[in-house]
Amino acid sequence: MTYSHVAIPDDKVPRSVDPVFQHALETYASETNKVLSVWSEFADAHFSFHPHPRSSSVGEIMTHQLLSERRFFAEFLGAPEPAASQVLPEERRVLDTSHHRTQLTVYLRLLEKSVPPTYGPTADVTWRGADPTLTVEAADRR
Repeated sequence: MTYSHVAIPDDKVPRSVDPVFQHALETYASETNKVLSVWSEFADAHFSFHPHPRSSSVGEIMTHQLLSERRFFAEFLGAPEPAASQVLPEERRVLDTSHHRTQLTVYLRLLEKSVPPTYGPTADVTWRGADPTLTVEAADRR
């Protein structure tokens, strides 16, 4: 898939020492590129937007995503957690949580912004050869 913004190009995905883990590295790179494409659609003025009083704002979701992934990766790698100030930079950076990426795509739609593709074309972005599975017939195509 081609993303509007790329943080980790395919040729920069590290090679795993053990081939069994290569898919995890490639998936992480792909998910990171999806997050960057979604996050890049928001202007700083949108950070305070929340669609309902009980909903988190765009900025709160991004902050939560960065902080929770900081803990996940530290535990996953058996490494110390970096300080929160190291994870919340002045400029936006990306890590992945598909739940929050999806949440933010809904916010983009509510703000009448373009929704970038993550796993396939959207109502806003498609390309020649895109093949969304919208019918039983489409699902049977090979």
